[in-house]
Amino acid sequence: IPQRLLAAEGQCNKKILCNYAEMPQSKPARANTPLARPKARILVPLDCKTQGGCNARIAAPTQQQPQEFPAQTQMHHSACNGKHCVFSGQTAGELHEWLESHGVDTRCYGKDTSKTVGELLEEQAKNESLLNVVDGRAMRTVKVLSLHITNGNGQVLFEDEQILPDGRSRRRNVQVSEKLMGDESWQSGVDRAVREELGTVLPEGYQVTVDTDTYRQLVEFATSMSYPGLLTKYVCHRVKATVTGLPQTRFETCEPRPKLGGRLVTRWVWRNPEEVEEQHALRNAE
Repeated sequence: IPQRLLAAEGQCNKKILCNYAEMPQSKPARANTPLARPKARILVPLDCKTQGGCNARIAAPTQQQPQEFPAQTQMHHSACNGKHCVFSGQTAGELHEWLESHGVDTRCYGKDTSKTVGELLEEQAKNESLLNVVDGRAMRTVKVLSLHITNGNGQVLFEDEQILPDGRSRRRNVQVSEKLMGDESWQSGVDRAVREELGTVLPEGYQVTVDTDTYRQLVEFATSMSYPGLLTKYVCHRVKATVTGLPQTRFETCEPRPKLGGRLVTRWVWRNPEEVEEQHALRNAE
């Protein structure tokens, strides 16, 4: 019998941890009768340890009806299957409740460099990530394409800084990256990443050449930098490429963000290979 917490009777009303054993019963219910009920299990506490050090006495043995399967608690706005519950809500309020119910403190969301609950909901709506519960803890799964774009001098293009629609600034230090949507392959994601991230500075007829021999996949579990306290599984598809027509000095791109009431400005810079640091690259690629 699993250990259970039992309220102690006495002066201090502390908690005590007990092992339970099942008490035999002399008169089992008669089988194969219309009014027969499942036999109740009488559990008696053994080897109890008081938490808090007070003198307490154990409550009387309790009865509980047998369960064929362990009880599962289904949280609101979740679709559960065994130990895994996927977020299925539709509003920021539902997502806020779901996160708080699974151990994520959202009070700092939307402050400093962190994103808002609304932005996380938009990410869900675009099928760019999956939110589920693993062993009682909220977890976010993201598939990221990390595109190492190089120029004729061997330099690598880096996203240096973002100016968010509300005016906040985020230092990035990450290569061209894009979240893959649903079952989208990394190959399909390459063209979309270039078009969405760099399209405002590219000329018509630009060409993307991918070096497939450099492809590799990485998996990392870490706390999200965009959504503090939210454990995230990053599945990163990394590959090198060249793109014709890009500026060879520092430049900016702009993406409209109507749902956030403004636009996202990104500042780009070319860096030498020896300046490239891969530490935390997956977490930055959000």
